[in-house]
Amino acid sequence: MIRYFVFIIASFFLLSPPALTDERARNGKCYVAIGYANDRSQVSEMAKNSFINSDYFELFERKDKKVYLTLGKIDEKLFKKLQAENKTYDFGCSQGKGYEKRFGLNADFQMVAGNKKFLDTEAQFLSVVASIEIEKQKIVDAEVERQVQARLEKLEKKRKEEEAAEAERQRLAELEKQKKAKEAAEAESQRLAELEKQREAEEAAEKEKQRLAEIEQKRKEEEAAEKEKQRLARIAAETEKASKLGFNSVDDMNFAIAAGFKDANSYNAVANELNQAFETSGLAKKEWLFLLNKLGGTALLDKFKYYKSLAKEMNKEMGAGWPNQAEYMYQIAANIPKLLLKCNGRGGYYVIAHLFDNTADFLYVDKGQSYARKEFYNVLGTKVVLYDTSYAYPEFKFNIGYSAVRYKNWKASVNRNSGSFSVSYQNSNPTYRPDVKGSQEWWYANSSYSCTSWDDVERYQNLKSDYIKFTKAEAARKKEKAEAEAKAKLESRKF
Repeated sequence: MIRYFVFIIASFFLLSPPALTDERARNGKCYVAIGYANDRSQVSEMAKNSFINSDYFELFERKDKKVYLTLGKIDEKLFKKLQAENKTYDFGCSQGKGYEKRFGLNADFQMVAGNKKFLDTEAQFLSVVASIEIEKQKIVDAEVERQVQARLEKLEKKRKEEEAAEAERQRLAELEKQKKAKEAAEAESQRLAELEKQREAEEAAEKEKQRLAEIEQKRKEEEAAEKEKQRLARIAAETEKASKLGFNSVDDMNFAIAAGFKDANSYNAVANELNQAFETSGLAKKEWLFLLNKLGGTALLDKFKYYKSLAKEMNKEMGAGWPNQAEYMYQIAANIPKLLLKCNGRGGYYVIAHLFDNTADFLYVDKGQSYARKEFYNVLGTKVVLYDTSYAYPEFKFNIGYSAVRYKNWKASVNRNSGSFSVSYQNSNPTYRPDVKGSQEWWYANSSYSCTSWDDVERYQNLKSDYIKFTKAEAARKKEKAEAEAKAKLESRKF
């Protein structure tokens, strides 16, 4: 009995070798087949025409010598999905029945020994067939190029025909032009003669213009020469003046005079001490010259001598006393604030500057106005008192003309915690009637403004400088007006 079963099993294997020896796909898999070649000689051309990279092929030769070109195994369900989405390019999904020998392709599309290929994902499949679309586009582009070239050749032919027609038209037009030119020759000759006449007139006018310009240039040169002569004369006069005063140069003289000295002797007598004062002041040269011209040499020298003697009495070097004092004097002279506030109001803003001499400036800027030059709202050099929570200005009052009559009891302060600027005062009541019960002689008024720190020192200095110049100009104008009125009044009495 056992021998019988062994015989049956052996017979099955002997009688069914194809079912067990080919590379048939199993377990829901199949080969992505793009077709077959009748023999090996057709494989290379067929593979190239598929537009797929040679590395992606897995070839199989059957017993009948036909060679099947595949891209490897793929899940049958995945293939059907791609097929439904029109992504398989009419490829088949073969079970591989009869596939016996496996081959691959080298870079020249020649058959060589091959390895198994697997397309596990949709992305992997799409990357393999991506070159198909690229090659198809190249074919389309080539066809478009051919059609474009054919159209260009047609257009070129048409252009040449039109060019020949245009040449003939131009030839006929040229003949007509020559005919008209002969007819217009006399008129042109007359026109040119008229133009020549006009040119000569313009040339004569230009020459006259140049002659007058040369005269003007000569006048300017003579004027410049006279100015230069006067300048040199002034320099000579200043040089002579400097020499008489004992200075080596005009610059030395001007510098010494600006510093408050009348001659070289008085300047030279203290020059060394001034140089020593500068060297120990800690100021830059530019700052020292500014301070010297602002205060005068003698004032600085007196300060220096004082701090020098003070250090001597204390049996020590100058130390920080003189440099600190020099820096302090420079900050005052240069109008540098130690605290700068900007307080916004509805009609503009205040600038409050605390200076190093413990005074404060109040300047007001109207909206849309570069500088507020009105007397109202502008205060310079009012005293500052520091409290725990505020800055107070006990002598504060706005410059508003008749303030002694119309306003009184000024109070101004800056709250250091809230950053607000408050002003209050009493204003005279123009409707006051002493005989009317309840009528008040004075009204109370107050305002408050929100302040923030400000770093635009140059803006503050320009505001202050502009206001000072304006007030000086106004004072001079009022003085001139008063003098003119007095003179006119005096003249009127002579008759």
